[in-house]
Amino acid sequence: MLCREEVGYEKLFANLKRINTVLDGEQQREFNGWVYRLAKAKKQSEISSMPFTPKR
Repeated sequence: MLCREEVGYEKLFANLKRINTVLDGEQQREFNGWVYRLAKAKKQSEISSMPFTPKR
């Protein structure tokens, strides 16, 4: 049985996968880079206040 945190991660990654399916290759790279930068940020001030917006 999975703990709450593990279930949360499974749902998170399922949602990320679903988003990636509607993006083209370049948009997928941009989006995944944005998610990576969010994950690496240790403080809220390090996170850009702008949501992800594909270049095209």
